Amino acid sequence: MIKIAKVLLSLSIVLSTVVMTSVSLQGQDIDLDDKLVAYYDFENVDDKIVPNKVDSTLAGKLIGSNVSIVDTKFGKSLHFANGEDGRMEIEQAINTTKQPFTLSLWYKYDTSFNRGGKKTVLLQQDGQGRTLLSLKSDNKYSSYINGQDVDSNKSVDVQKWQHVSYVYNPTTKQISYYVNGELDSIKDAGNGTVNSLTKLIVGRHKNGGNDPLSMRGDIDEIRYYHKVVSASEAKAIYENKAGVILFDELTSVLDEACQLVATNKLPFDHEAVLNLKSQIDAAEKLTSNSAMADIQKMITLLEQAIKNYRQAIAINLNVDFNQVEREIDDSIFGINHRYAFNGYGSFDSETMKMKDEFSDLYKASNFGSVRYPGGTISNLFQWKGSIGDLSSRTKQIHGFYNNPNQHGITPSFGINEVGTFAQDMGSEIVYVYGFGRGSAQDASDLIEYLNAPVGLNPNGGVDWASIRAKNGHQEPFNVRYFEIGNENNQGGTDGTTSQQYWMQFVDGGAEKAYVDGGLVKINRQFAVLKDDWNKTASDSTGEANQKRYMRYANPNPMTGENGMELVNDFKAVEEGSVHVFVDGQEWTCVDSFANQTSDAKVYTIDYRDGSFTFGDGIHGMIPPKGKEIRVSYQVQRDGFVAVSKAMKETMAKIDATKECNVYSSYETKGFIDRMANQQDYYDGLTIHPYSGTPQGGSNNAELFYDSAMKLAEDNGIKHVENYVKMLPEGKVPVISEYGIFRSTDSLVRSQTHAVYIAKVLMEYVRLGSPYIQKHCLVDWYSSGADSLGPTQQAVIQAVPQEGSNTQTGEGNFKFFATPSARVFEMINSSFGNQIIKTEFDDMIQLDNGVNAYSSLASKDSEGNVYVALVNVERNNSRKIKLDFTGFDASNKYIETQTLAGASFTDENSLENPNKVAIEKDNFVNEGSNIEITLKPHSFTIVKIAAQTSVDKTALINELAEIAKLDPSDYSEESYANLQKAVADANAIVDKKDATQAEVDEALANLQAARKALEPVVTDVDKIALKIAVDLANKITEHDLENVVPAVVEEFIAARAEADEVYNDAKASQEQINKAFDRLAKAMHMLDFIKGDKTALKAFIDKVEGLKDSKDQYTQASWDALEEVLAKAVDVYDNPNAMQEEVNNVYKELVTAFLNLRLIPDKTLLEELVNKAEGLNLANYTEATVQAVNKALANAKAILDNPNVTQEQIDNAKATLEKAINGLEANINAPVDNTVNTPVNNGDVTVSVETGDNSLTGIFATMALLSIAGYTILKRKEN
Repeated sequence: MIKIAKVLLSLSIVLSTVVMTSVSLQGQDIDLDDKLVAYYDFENVDDKIVPNKVDSTLAGKLIGSNVSIVDTKFGKSLHFANGEDGRMEIEQAINTTKQPFTLSLWYKYDTSFNRGGKKTVLLQQDGQGRTLLSLKSDNKYSSYINGQDVDSNKSVDVQKWQHVSYVYNPTTKQISYYVNGELDSIKDAGNGTVNSLTKLIVGRHKNGGNDPLSMRGDIDEIRYYHKVVSASEAKAIYENKAGVILFDELTSVLDEACQLVATNKLPFDHEAVLNLKSQIDAAEKLTSNSAMADIQKMITLLEQAIKNYRQAIAINLNVDFNQVEREIDDSIFGINHRYAFNGYGSFDSETMKMKDEFSDLYKASNFGSVRYPGGTISNLFQWKGSIGDLSSRTKQIHGFYNNPNQHGITPSFGINEVGTFAQDMGSEIVYVYGFGRGSAQDASDLIEYLNAPVGLNPNGGVDWASIRAKNGHQEPFNVRYFEIGNENNQGGTDGTTSQQYWMQFVDGGAEKAYVDGGLVKINRQFAVLKDDWNKTASDSTGEANQKRYMRYANPNPMTGENGMELVNDFKAVEEGSVHVFVDGQEWTCVDSFANQTSDAKVYTIDYRDGSFTFGDGIHGMIPPKGKEIRVSYQVQRDGFVAVSKAMKETMAKIDATKECNVYSSYETKGFIDRMANQQDYYDGLTIHPYSGTPQGGSNNAELFYDSAMKLAEDNGIKHVENYVKMLPEGKVPVISEYGIFRSTDSLVRSQTHAVYIAKVLMEYVRLGSPYIQKHCLVDWYSSGADSLGPTQQAVIQAVPQEGSNTQTGEGNFKFFATPSARVFEMINSSFGNQIIKTEFDDMIQLDNGVNAYSSLASKDSEGNVYVALVNVERNNSRKIKLDFTGFDASNKYIETQTLAGASFTDENSLENPNKVAIEKDNFVNEGSNIEITLKPHSFTIVKIAAQTSVDKTALINELAEIAKLDPSDYSEESYANLQKAVADANAIVDKKDATQAEVDEALANLQAARKALEPVVTDVDKIALKIAVDLANKITEHDLENVVPAVVEEFIAARAEADEVYNDAKASQEQINKAFDRLAKAMHMLDFIKGDKTALKAFIDKVEGLKDSKDQYTQASWDALEEVLAKAVDVYDNPNAMQEEVNNVYKELVTAFLNLRLIPDKTLLEELVNKAEGLNLANYTEATVQAVNKALANAKAILDNPNVTQEQIDNAKATLEKAINGLEANINAPVDNTVNTPVNNGDVTVSVETGDNSLTGIFATMALLSIAGYTILKRKEN
């Protein structure tokens, strides 16, 4: 018998060693006490005081009820239980800028605690100080010492005791991480230093709370040096106590090896047995005093020998046919699909149907259910705006509406469309209700629209079932699963990261608001447009009558025959609570703009929909362009309980026997506790157990894969398990989103993700989820992400083609299925509805502690058994033996499907859509058990047929039908192919041990060959074609000279095809008819004559000749002419332009020319004004002077008016001339000899030319030309 002494021999000596230590490392003496200022081993803690074993200073103090001293491998250790308050504090311990320092410690993390992706604090400062050392959720170390996160390179295995030395040099501002005695990295810490003497806090953040987390588990051997330790010193510190851990680990591994050998599962002379025994013998020779390197090497060799042994044996999987663990629906394995952007390119908004290529891929995966209208993007979705004609629908608001370029979304893929698609595909709809803009009344209406039969209007008011029927869906959709919101527990910044919307503005917090609703108090929130909540669209446009909305006003319940009219007495917000601010200044609310001035800063409110409107600049001021518009208001919102109650009550009125399952999206224990006395209103809790970001990536694919599988267990499966423990009896976990998230690495599209999905899927079934939906169905093929996450996570990838638009989903996209989609193709086509118990007799774990394989078994109503298996190992295949209880597998027909790919990094693409494909096989099992070898990184489903007999009836019947055929009716080649298929089928009929798969394949081949038979063509009619060809051949090139080129090109091609078909003795009647139709259509178009462009060209040339003098015309009239001229040139240059097009553009060009307007000439008027002003009006009578002054003032006003016409100028000149001519001398007035140009009474001023006639000839000539040209065109046309 193999034995090992498990005595830790003189470890007691190690544990009782005094501080004064010196060790020898590779012949070098290292003083572990050099510049050691504090050392805590927790052996003599008295009344919460932890002594410093170096001296009496810097003693530690234990604070909090969840911190204590416990026994561990090190003796006494510091222990942190579940809680947030526990810590050890050391007063006035550290100033990170004054001297270099090293802090080292041992710790063992309590992995039963779910960290939820958060950091755990190990070492912290108080005051202005920062987090010195924390453990991230990916098990890397991190420091925030100088105001920026600095992470270690490698992750550690927190299943075991770990040692870390954290070193900081204030001179270089660099951090060094030593992990288990080895240098991990040296990194810059940043420049944000804190010069302050602070406490050193062990195990908790200075501010408490649960983010970051407090320590859970044990800590020991804390050392604090005032120096930067060297690599050899760091290794010595580690090895000083590592023997305690390593030898104990060796003991554990050795025990495992001995137990494995004792199972005798392999022959005694098997290579794996001999190797394992050899390593056991070597291990037993080591003691705790052996060299650390020898112990570590022995552990490695022993673990490899164990691995080799396990690899050689078959693991037994016990399948109990009679023990049913749960029943599942066909809808359980589903997918998330989103309404936005035409369903991410999958929906055609022109045909209003799903694209065929996409539908084929969806159908192949056979998803049992589809979650709609999405996740985050559903939170502000208003279903009433997504029904009816597309033109009447309202753009929807994105869940993260204020991210860059995120504006209103056209809901082309609305409720009616998803209903049609789901029915066509045989999928059940899971509906996510937009809680962010919903209400109890609105949710009740939704139940009616989805589930009420026509003729039943359970709540009165709008008959939503009839509206559904008008929209093309007479029958109800029968939706039974509803989620109220999506991830509403996730806070952040409203509009960009938060999914709490109005809930975060309710007293008592978002969680209480979600459950109970409450009074929402909004203070100066930026106002929005109805269909666009992005901040960039909210500021004033400077336009009249601008309308803005209050984001979280209640939805109007609507009325009218089509449910599209506002209810007038509805109040969307609290009356009197609204205050509107423009550019920070509050404006005044008024009932009407009727009596308001143009500068009145006022607005009106429409309480029906929570909108407010500004004036038009005549009555009420227009907010200046670009100025910010904000609004304060209050609104009473319904909570989850009210919404759920309304939905369930409405469904009960429709049909009390049908399900209405309502699930909460508020994923917290607090929600569960708050619902303790209201459990009738919720059926479960939606949980989204995403992985978090795996380590590594395409540059380190092995690390990515291993990390993803670890996260599958820690952040995926365990996360759900924790909630299952919290939920009351009868309440279920609802896994409506899951997967590898967040990573944009291409490996997310690879076989790695497929294995991840299959692994977690099995456990989510066991944990009781009614449906399990991967996120998401389709997204753009890219290397990046949008605000909703990486595009790589979609199981179908939409590849944008030329002209497509990923902002709208319009245009052409091509699609391919990822390996992840193949997982659903397998399990949705080959699995039963009753889950039966399975249990492995042994579980191998990978180096990172992940279970190497998983299973899930089921049976169906016919007694077929299905066993799904995952092998997580990257490089090793795995033998599995299926042992059955209550079921005999002897002589059963076995079908297998395997998804593996050549590598776990393989992914599909448009060019190679089946690089990772499902491999199928079948055989007849001989023994009572089934042995199968799982490929590395694979998902496999084994189907064991209930019946042993093979059914050949359909094959025999098909052969009998084929025997009735007359060979002379078909072509020799096609009938020969059929005869080969007949021979193969007869061989299968005669084969005694033929499998059902062979029979089915032979039948399929036989049917395909029969379908491919080509009938012999004996008599065809070419008379009509001959007539058409003869007529066409009489048409010469001269005849085609004036026909538009496009028609000529088609005619020649059609004539050539017709000739070829007519001369083809084997041409079918279908080919003949097609050729005739094409030629006839081309001949019908031979009257499409090219337009005569002679007159058009002449007029174009004349107009272009005016360009040198264009400055003489008004800008508007010249621009209009140039626009038409460009159009005319295009028609002239178009060889296919016909006469009608030429005539039309000629008319337009002439009209534009005639509409040219000269710039008015004020020269003569200016001269006359100067002359008038030179007159000495004192010499004339008062009446005639008044006439001159009046005419002169008018003339000056005309001169100052830039928009005056020539007619107005001429009129002013004539009036002034007449006034001057009418001056009468005053005989009593003294003569002023200074007047240079006296005018005698009755004198007429000198006549002046009133305009420039230089262009008159041009206009006249061109007008005549245009008339003549048009007459010519009409003659040619006639």
